Amino acid sequence: GYFDRFAFQSITTETFVAYLQKNLIDRNPNLLSRAAIEEWIEKPGLPANAPRPVSDAFSKVEARANDFAAGKIAASSIQTDSWTTQEW
Repeated sequence: GYFDRFAFQSITTETFVAYLQKNLIDRNPNLLSRAAIEEWIEKPGLPANAPRPVSDAFSKVEARANDFAAGKIAASSIQTDSWTTQEW
């Protein structure tokens, strides 16, 4: 409903919060606290309850970078032939 209502429009934060309150919070009062909403909208960074994506590929790259930084391996020994742009 949100996308149909506000398609191709800019809205203010106040308009968004009012829509959220009327169409989500009022209908599901136990879903989110006011503090959680404020954390998502008003505070910097990611909220504590934001999903944390996990990537096996990035974990492997990070492990190699940590090994290199710790002097455990040489950069030339890291197998990068199949790395994507994001892994680089």
